[in-house]
Amino acid sequence: MDTAGKCLGYSWYLDAEMQIYLFTPLLLLPMAFKPVLAIVLGSIVMIISTALNMGMVFYYDWPASYSSIGDARQGVSTYSMLMYESPIIRCQIYLIGMAVGWLLQTRKSLKIHWAANLCLWAIAFALTTVVVLGLYSEGDGTLLPSNVFVPKSHRLGCGLAWIVVACWYGHGGRLKF
Repeated sequence: MDTAGKCLGYSWYLDAEMQIYLFTPLLLLPMAFKPVLAIVLGSIVMIISTALNMGMVFYYDWPASYSSIGDARQGVSTYSMLMYESPIIRCQIYLIGMAVGWLLQTRKSLKIHWAANLCLWAIAFALTTVVVLGLYSEGDGTLLPSNVFVPKSHRLGCGLAWIVVACWYGHGGRLKF
């Protein structure tokens, strides 16, 4: 993508957002009429997105974040185009959001055992913490194993999705909607 000729450098996001927006009816319509088909399609898209993500990270030996590329690594524009700005990579968070919205809309109550609730809160805490603290070693040049899951928005999305679901259905303790 040629960013030199743009007057707004961040307009790539509008492009990615619009492509994902145009794609969403392919999942929203099955969600309304055949939820199992929507789950299968969403899972396939999530698997393809994750496989492309992991494959490109390993093939190009990319770091865990866009800011870690620096001058020492070649291919900043390739990273930007294929990884950072790519709708197929960024669609994961939208899939998670659609699944949570569908769950909240279709299920009026959700019973969860206290032990499962506690485990899911621990997982949500771990996922959201890894997103924030997972880049610690990038400063000294150590490549983290977590770079395979760039961008980290799907991990953040899973953690936040559980927080929303738990609080919506009354499993959030003092956190309530």
